[in-house]
Amino acid sequence: MKRPLCLVITAFVAIIYVCLRLYSIPFQDENIVDGEDKQLVGKVVRKENRIDFQGNKILVLYLKIPNSNEQILVYLSDNSSAIPKMGQSVKVQGRCKKFNFATNPGEFDSRRYYRILKVSYTLRDSKIMALSKDYNEYLENLNCLRSYFSSILDENFNDEDASVMKAMLLGDRTALDEEIKSLYQNAGIIHILSISGLHISILGVALYELLRKCRCKISIACILSIFVMINYGLMCGMGTSAVRAIIMFLIRLIGKILGRTYDLLTGLSIAALFLVIEQPLYLFHSGFLMSFGAVLGIALVLPTLSFKRKFFTPLDYCLNIIIASLSVSVITLPIQMNSYYTIPRYSVFLNILVIPLMGIVLSLGIALILIGGVIGFVGMAISLPCELILHFYKIICISSTKIFGNTWYVGHANDLQVVIYYIFVGIYLFLSYYIKNYEKRNELDGEIISPKRINQMKFLRFVPILAGIIFLCVRVKPDFKMTFLHVGQGDGIVLELNSRAYLIDGGSTSRKNIGKNVLEPFLKYEGIGYLDGVIVSHEDEDHISGVLETLDKMDRGGIQIGHLFLPDCDEKCREENFKLLEQKAKIHNVPVIYLKRGDEIDAGNGRFMCLGPVKGMTSEGANAHSTILYLKLQKKNNNISVLFTGDVEKEGLFMLNDYFDKNKNLIPQIDILKVAHHGSKYTTDDQFLNLTKPKLALISCGKNNRYHHPSPELMGRLKEHQIPSMITYETGAIQIYSSKTGIKISNFCLQNN
Repeated sequence: MKRPLCLVITAFVAIIYVCLRLYSIPFQDENIVDGEDKQLVGKVVRKENRIDFQGNKILVLYLKIPNSNEQILVYLSDNSSAIPKMGQSVKVQGRCKKFNFATNPGEFDSRRYYRILKVSYTLRDSKIMALSKDYNEYLENLNCLRSYFSSILDENFNDEDASVMKAMLLGDRTALDEEIKSLYQNAGIIHILSISGLHISILGVALYELLRKCRCKISIACILSIFVMINYGLMCGMGTSAVRAIIMFLIRLIGKILGRTYDLLTGLSIAALFLVIEQPLYLFHSGFLMSFGAVLGIALVLPTLSFKRKFFTPLDYCLNIIIASLSVSVITLPIQMNSYYTIPRYSVFLNILVIPLMGIVLSLGIALILIGGVIGFVGMAISLPCELILHFYKIICISSTKIFGNTWYVGHANDLQVVIYYIFVGIYLFLSYYIKNYEKRNELDGEIISPKRINQMKFLRFVPILAGIIFLCVRVKPDFKMTFLHVGQGDGIVLELNSRAYLIDGGSTSRKNIGKNVLEPFLKYEGIGYLDGVIVSHEDEDHISGVLETLDKMDRGGIQIGHLFLPDCDEKCREENFKLLEQKAKIHNVPVIYLKRGDEIDAGNGRFMCLGPVKGMTSEGANAHSTILYLKLQKKNNNISVLFTGDVEKEGLFMLNDYFDKNKNLIPQIDILKVAHHGSKYTTDDQFLNLTKPKLALISCGKNNRYHHPSPELMGRLKEHQIPSMITYETGAIQIYSSKTGIKISNFCLQNN
């Protein structure tokens, strides 16, 4: 049996994965109360300098609690106090804060992410109460060395380039500009910002070869190289990809000492075993999966696609890079889809330019931090080529986002799709190796095989891969799906009607960057890269902040918007935010349509009817002239009517009640009511409820908001009229969708927490 150790470890890891899926590991913050003052003692295992929301540098400590695997993230507010050293025991006091968990599909789940890193919760506004005398001098010196190297990069690069070089060379992403990170991610070259096998190849292998050329014995060269790489990993924080690369490098050199042949798959499986034993939850960590998936692609898929020629041309070099990228993509495609929900279509070709230059950047960067602090003018000379290459990276990333169709909004795949995809990949690999062995066997037997037959076999082996990709990427969407996102104190509703998608409002006053953190991730999760229309009920910030973000990102490869719908109120009522929306739409070439009573929007298998405002309506505030939409969907077993009311109140509510009273036959009972103004006591009155008789009321508002929404008066009215209600801060995102058996309702938090 070939590679018995690899097979045993793979089976062991698979068993752990199945157990984790069946039996979840509890969170360690259950007894923590947000805002509670707490004192604790822990040992410093990591230090970071971060930038807070005000742009100030703050020191962050990772404290390991004695006699447990638990770590606490401590944000120090008193920067004048002594800086703790690595391994030093510290007594701190601060305010407890749990990590936020995702309340919407696609949203980043900080709580789950930090649980994988064994960090339970944070202490904010913390102060050091006491320090022990003993500390780990060795680790502290490594940390000081990292700070020294970081300062050299700061001296020789501008802030943006320095942050990129720190991420590439030192594994420090704390100062990385968010725009640069997004650019690299959208272009599909984010992998170059991780300490990985490329770093080990350049630094570790180069060091080993240098020592061998200096006539060092194999054993001495291996031991010294391993020592340097382990310390490099410790200095850079030992991320999962770095640990994987270092373990595999260590096994490779130990093999040289013992005179054994290095096997890539065995080395990879041993690295996986060490990491999974240390933290089983790494099996759900995207960085772990992408790192190991990439190596599996090189080990398993690349040999089935690579070619050799007697004369190697530059075109062959480019083809080899493309083939290597495709090989990695074959294995990592489901991981990419379920981590980022998008695929950069041109990343394979960008890597032709990026990967060769990456070797130059890393080599010059390592030379810079080693000698740049000693010989200043040499540092400046070395940094210039790096700056040019980083600038080139930025240009090609920006250019790629402007190419039509750069981003494939593929959405998430379910477990069944992922499993079947990998079965198809397995069939492809089996066929490829069978054909390869078939050719060799017949060559040894002296049989002449028809080249046409061999080519046919080689071509047909790709059928399983194509079938797997199709199965993985097919999205069978319901005729109707409506998601009330939890945006905090605000509104955000996404409607999917067959092939069309609409956003009704999208803003918040209690959560920052709602477009980036909630709207965009959800749309990507659903595979929506184009919104047929964004309907803004009115111009208050809690309804438009995310819409403005989305408009601004359109030219940078973000979600595209077909039309912007605004209420057709009088010019005198159009406040600053209203004009800002019009201005942004004009800049990004988005047509603006003004909605008034009687207008209709054709939404495929549904139709929006606008019930307000009346044309040219004047009002004292923006709430009164909110756009009011009635959606009717009529299909077999899927009849549903929904009323979207924005923040309508005062004269707007009076006019709406009057309209309903005079058109009782036109608009019958409402199935779903989006309660106006987040459950304010000044709207959704008894007359309105008597006229509409909704079967379910949905309220969008933030927990413990300063307006005390939803009001006790409103909740009392709903109870009196026997109308069940759901509130987004209790349930998370609320989804209503059609199925074969009728309309179903689900809420995100109860399903996933």
